[in-house]
Amino acid sequence: MKNYAIQSGNFTQNGNFSGYTAKGERVFMHKNQVNALGWTKIEDVKFPFFAIGAIKQIGQLKEDGTPKTKEDGSPVLVDRLQAMSVYPTQAGLIAAHVAEATLNVSIAKEVSATAKAAGLTDEAVAALLEMA
Repeated sequence: MKNYAIQSGNFTQNGNFSGYTAKGERVFMHKNQVNALGWTKIEDVKFPFFAIGAIKQIGQLKEDGTPKTKEDGSPVLVDRLQAMSVYPTQAGLIAAHVAEATLNVSIAKEVSATAKAAGLTDEAVAALLEMA
């Protein structure tokens, strides 16, 4: 996954959003992601905003709306850079990364403090932390 600063973009006919970085990379955002931020029209969007993105494979459709398939019957897939999460501010994206990176450390700290307060030995606390 990679972080992206979205500098411009537009809504598609079905409400999804195509965002573009300063380098011209296109980042797809699902309608529900942008709607969750209160963005339903381009006037709602404040640039730049930020996203964590990853390459996902998506199926392709024929003109009649049915899935495209290869000769062996497997679906035709293409790569698409899409947002896994979207943040209106850089600070929001950073806070999300910090929260994820420190989550297990915070859990271990609380488990250790609670176990010590309950009178467990250091060896018992260490064994408990291995299971957490």
